[in-house]
Amino acid sequence: MVCARGLRGTADHGTCGAGAGSRVPHPPSTSVLLNLFETEQERNKAVGVIAVSQMLGLPLGPIVGGALLNHFWWGSVFLINVPLVLVGTVAVTKLVPESRGSQDTGIDFVGVLISSVGLTALTFGTIEAGEKGWGSTETVMSLLGGALALILFVVWEARIAAAGRDPLVDLTLFRGRGFIWGSILSTIVSFAMFGLMFALPQYFQAVRGRTRSAPVCGCCPSSADCWSGPA
Repeated sequence: MVCARGLRGTADHGTCGAGAGSRVPHPPSTSVLLNLFETEQERNKAVGVIAVSQMLGLPLGPIVGGALLNHFWWGSVFLINVPLVLVGTVAVTKLVPESRGSQDTGIDFVGVLISSVGLTALTFGTIEAGEKGWGSTETVMSLLGGALALILFVVWEARIAAAGRDPLVDLTLFRGRGFIWGSILSTIVSFAMFGLMFALPQYFQAVRGRTRSAPVCGCCPSSADCWSGPA
């Protein structure tokens, strides 16, 4: 609602809040499958449905957003989320049973803080490199600071696990080659997909002179590969 109103000094903050809030349901949506579906086959199908729905959002989001911008004012791209959130909230309240863990594991707040600082610094350094170059002071300091923070994060997580507490990331997962290569490939695919979804619409509009909704159709074939995997 704040983004749609476009109040000075609040639209950018509202956009950041909306983006952060959209990621909150992802971990619980996967973990709750253990309670909703009893057999492994049903859980695999449910995970596939969630993955496909997320991949569908990549091309459909910009297409719907472009159509709204062609016919309504720019704030409509934010207001369209309001009824979807309301429907989702009612559906979760009525259909998803309440569940609790067998033990209180707690939250590794220090790990959350360190990892957030490291990833933010790396992201900022990468952005600055595009504007000021990889050799600029801001870029080098941000990348080094982010790398050091992530190294500290690994050390902290190992210390937490050695103390018998629950770490934010179970480092023993990286002992498996399948997990390592799966993480590497998913990271590469994510960078490529989101890079294309960000750059191609601007190219089609600024260089090719297309409408707001038409350019995104060129991104749909790149999403087809992601649909076929989970399906």
